[in-house]
Amino acid sequence: TTSTTMDVQPIYGGTDIYQNNEYGIQEKTGEIRNNYTGGVDIYQKNEYGIQEKTGEMRNNYTGGVDVYQKNQYGIQEKTGEMKNNYTGGVDVYEKNKYGIQEKQKEYRKNSLGGYDVYQKNKYGIMEKVGSVKKIPR
Repeated sequence: TTSTTMDVQPIYGGTDIYQNNEYGIQEKTGEIRNNYTGGVDIYQKNEYGIQEKTGEMRNNYTGGVDVYQKNQYGIQEKTGEMKNNYTGGVDVYEKNKYGIQEKQKEYRKNSLGGYDVYQKNKYGIMEKVGSVKKIPR
């Protein structure tokens, strides 16, 4: 199980992303930064350890957030959406192998004032993979 923490605020207003590596040690794997269009840019380390922009999140007209990621040709395409749910959390939908959006992740309010992150495992069951102070969007 990979644990993700996104709660460190860099000096320029973004959020650092930390994940447990294969040894169980947390290491910085990316960043989320505000961009000039009102959206959020997603940066992740490439195979050489250099951060590069891999996607973007933008508000949509339904009150949710659309998630865009680069495809194999380097072109950004919509790969998912974040929607508020009835429990005060946020559901994350991603395209499956057939191109249909299905719920893959959920941010659930916790007693610490933040959110627990749940993600579908290989059996299709939601399991806790980390916590965040604020939902990135």
